[in-house]
Amino acid sequence: MPNYVEGTLKVRGRSSDLQRFLTEACHAVSDDTGLLVFESDTILEGTSGGFIVFNDSINDIFIVDDDDAYEDVIFFNYYQACDIQAAELKKLSEAYNVDFKIFGCEMAMQFARDIEIIKGKILKNDYIEYEDYFWECPFPDLGG
Repeated sequence: MPNYVEGTLKVRGRSSDLQRFLTEACHAVSDDTGLLVFESDTILEGTSGGFIVFNDSINDIFIVDDDDAYEDVIFFNYYQACDIQAAELKKLSEAYNVDFKIFGCEMAMQFARDIEIIKGKILKNDYIEYEDYFWECPFPDLGG
């Protein structure tokens, strides 16, 4: 079984783009009130071993504004096997017209990833190693 990088995946985009991303790539189901419901943890399509994990208090998302004039931000607990692949998120960003930002940690191998993708362009793709992981890493107990 692989180790996992764990962090918070932020996704930003217009309401219609977020809804398409959530239903197609994240397997959310829309009800008649506009609530996007996730029945359980779900694989993020287009990634190698990436998945969204929900706790009891976060298992649905409501896109507040149907007006595409504004961008919304949603976020999830996210795990990906071995390492987060910026190239995979780049393809998803291009396909769904959404932006991604994640800071994830991998406790066993003692590294962190800091990735930001805006409009299909990788702005940040940092692999961070710490001299003293448990002291320097902001979230040393994540991943593994």
